[in-house]
Amino acid sequence: MPIPTDEERIGTLVSERYRLEAILGQGGMGVVFGGSHTWTGRGVAVKILKPDYATDAEGVRRFLQEARSAASIDHPNVIDVLDMGSDEDGTVFMVLERLEGQTLGERLDESGRLDVTETLEVMLPVLAGLESAHAAGVLHRDIKPDNIFIATDGAGRRVPKVLDFGMSKVLEAGLGTTDSGAVLGTPYYMAPEQAEGASSVGPPADVWAAGAVLYHCLAGRRPYDGPSAPTILLRIARGEHEPLTEAAPHVHPAIAEVVERALALSLDARWPDARSLGEALRAGAEEAGLALATDAFQAPDAAPAPRGRSSAPPARLRLGLGLGAVALLSGIGAVGWLAAGPIEPPSGEDEAVVVPPREAPPPATEHAAIAPAVTSPAVDPVARDRVATIEAPPPAPLPRVEIVSEPPGADVVVDGEVRCQTPCGLDTGSSLRASVRLRGHRPRALDLAAGQTGTLELALEPRPTRRADGPVDDPRRDPVPALPETPF
Repeated sequence: MPIPTDEERIGTLVSERYRLEAILGQGGMGVVFGGSHTWTGRGVAVKILKPDYATDAEGVRRFLQEARSAASIDHPNVIDVLDMGSDEDGTVFMVLERLEGQTLGERLDESGRLDVTETLEVMLPVLAGLESAHAAGVLHRDIKPDNIFIATDGAGRRVPKVLDFGMSKVLEAGLGTTDSGAVLGTPYYMAPEQAEGASSVGPPADVWAAGAVLYHCLAGRRPYDGPSAPTILLRIARGEHEPLTEAAPHVHPAIAEVVERALALSLDARWPDARSLGEALRAGAEEAGLALATDAFQAPDAAPAPRGRSSAPPARLRLGLGLGAVALLSGIGAVGWLAAGPIEPPSGEDEAVVVPPREAPPPATEHAAIAPAVTSPAVDPVARDRVATIEAPPPAPLPRVEIVSEPPGADVVVDGEVRCQTPCGLDTGSSLRASVRLRGHRPRALDLAAGQTGTLELALEPRPTRRADGPVDDPRRDPVPALPETPF
């Protein structure tokens, strides 16, 4: 039987329930079709592995790896996958939610660069999605503008989504690194350790890539470029790039320094994870006087946004969690993806389950008729009053950590809320993560263990400021005015 071309597939069915209606885009390994579920009529996107790869063990393995990685992540800012399988003719496919919008790469092609507010309102949710992926033990390894989709939901709100887990790697338990020495990813956004083919690559690699995307959005160009991939990788390994303060002088130094730290060569100097980068960006935005959407970055301790899922495993996971999810091809433009779980056709072999109606309880009078009488012993009124005045013992005091900063008066922030100003204390009945912030100084992150006590003394490092009209840290300089927020 001849293999149909992509155009010949339009109008056909995949797995007897997904009708292919149009070609949305294609990449090196697969083609993405817009389609609909024949039972529900809802729009879906169907990604089909190209025939050349469908007969190749490595191609199928990559395809399945993409599914396994995305299946382990449940976050509103990560592409959702609905189904996966193979047809009798050997077609290997994935079914994804259908989104309306455009990739960040297309947005940058249109505008050249983004203002600071729009950049942060796109990238903070992306960092939240990456944080969830890392918590699930998945390293993306190919964060770039074409793998970030700016979707628009039914209410017109923008919902950034992380796409394409085809390069992802499952982190080794307890190590937080991958065991592969292969150079994988897109050169422009590849962390130095990836460029060098290091055998140990962890979440900081995704943090570096996110920093490169932030730089691209704010400066209108990539931090590293060159005529060939080897040249780009060599420059990345040497850290040869123009500082963001020079490439984009309109960006407030508090934000530019956060991005520069994300691009640090040394793992010790770089932000260790997506959350610390996100919190630092939010602190920089506050210092710059920028107003961001309150849900632009969701702390991991907060409950995730509901996605319409019940607590019971969804029916689509009957194929196995490892085959239940996948991400979009990179570089696909304004296409639609709307969550629509596949519904299995009814089968005559399945028996209906009938739930009998619950019987109404008998009238209370019947209980009274058969219940034995109960008499209470006599109580001395004086003794009763004396017992009522006995107070319960006071609760045991919670463990507490006192925080002292130099200079004092710094805000202690937990879950986005200012709890107190130094010197002050935090109850540590449970573990928590806090940050200490003072205008003009670098924020300090604190990880407090449950039951921790004592005093933490912090020396806050002054943040150097750079002005075009005067020397660094010149007290005579007027404060930098806040950039106007541009609605989008």
